[in-house]
Amino acid sequence: MHDPTPAGLDRPTLRSRLFSRPRTVVLSGIAVLAVIAGAAFVGGQGQPEDQSQLFSDGFPMARPMAASDAQAVTFSAVGDSITADHAYPEQVAQRIVGERSWAVFAQEPGTSFVGGWALGGATTADMLAGYSPISSDVLVLIAGTNDIRAGVPFEKIGENLQAIVSQSDSDRVLVSSVPPRDEFRARTVEYNAWLHDFVLEQGWGWIDGSRGLRDSTHPEVYAAGLSYDGTHPTAEGGRILGSAVQAALGTQPTAQDTPVDLP
Repeated sequence: MHDPTPAGLDRPTLRSRLFSRPRTVVLSGIAVLAVIAGAAFVGGQGQPEDQSQLFSDGFPMARPMAASDAQAVTFSAVGDSITADHAYPEQVAQRIVGERSWAVFAQEPGTSFVGGWALGGATTADMLAGYSPISSDVLVLIAGTNDIRAGVPFEKIGENLQAIVSQSDSDRVLVSSVPPRDEFRARTVEYNAWLHDFVLEQGWGWIDGSRGLRDSTHPEVYAAGLSYDGTHPTAEGGRILGSAVQAALGTQPTAQDTPVDLP
């Protein structure tokens, strides 16, 4: 999903972001005291693995600490800016994501984020082209919102998701609904309903992870305070989505068990 760009700055093309090196600055020896929505980084007693503050294009990043518990459920992720939050694919592969990413909040005792592929603005076709399998217990997919923007037919999105899963090195697949998007409210609702049925047909795990992000009166939009632009979650929105994913990682949710909360 496209990141907001300050006035006067040119937005890099998706192709240039795909093939450019990530501009990451590591400030060694600085203790991390960053707080997300009133809570420190989750996992590893609230600090990134290397005890350093990470940045990508000026945006704060986080690397959730790898779980020391050998029994922890490992999860990889494929997605867009909802997952990356300004990180580049090379960073996501190394478990580095933006501090508002749901992946930060899905990292809890008993679960461990092992990386994946994600980039702001990416469609499922971009994900398929860039994805390299990472061994994990669960592959988490939150994808399709940029396909909606590009007018990609749902059936083609499904084909791309099938191709990604066929390449994966994961024991299970967990697919989440996508968050609301102000620009494409009705189409996003339609997509989530279609995705629910598609996931059921594939036999994958389903979770309506975006349910907690929606306004109770107008579920086609975000609830107040959970998005900074009508498309991307705030840190609190990331926490809600990540907590929903984390709760599902240790189970095998099905589409029948967790229907989409439609307007």
